[in-house]
Amino acid sequence: MKVLQYKEGQESLLNIPMDFILSTDCGKYHTKLLMKLAALGPKAKDNALGFSANQLRVNAHCFLANIGNRHRLWTFFANCEIIDRGDQFQATEECLSLPGKTFNVIRYNIIVATYFDKYGCDGEQTFTGIPAQIIQHEVDHCNGILINQHDKGVAL
Repeated sequence: MKVLQYKEGQESLLNIPMDFILSTDCGKYHTKLLMKLAALGPKAKDNALGFSANQLRVNAHCFLANIGNRHRLWTFFANCEIIDRGDQFQATEECLSLPGKTFNVIRYNIIVATYFDKYGCDGEQTFTGIPAQIIQHEVDHCNGILINQHDKGVAL
């Protein structure tokens, strides 16, 4: 299995907002994403900081992110929404759905996000630095936005 890649002018799961999921289904989607991630093999997952469901061919508003866990554990977020933001900065990002390309995008240094965890429990947390950037990138995916479609998305 490979990560779904963007093709100019072609409609795919990458171009549309994903369906929100019920809190009672979080465990099912968490397991599904982990199984699809395992199918990618170690090279793909070792070089990534996040995977959205649509990149793994699943229509669900959820993602896995490596947000600084010591043992490289993937944290599950469902129906994640950013409810507050800090200051903007220009970030350089890559995306597995746009291989070989780097983009400048505007991100926020601090975010507050609400979400369901893998157990379906409500969460609200403040994220800073790289974890904040990862979550913004994955939330964009869930909303059908790729970094090349960002207002400031400029290919380098």
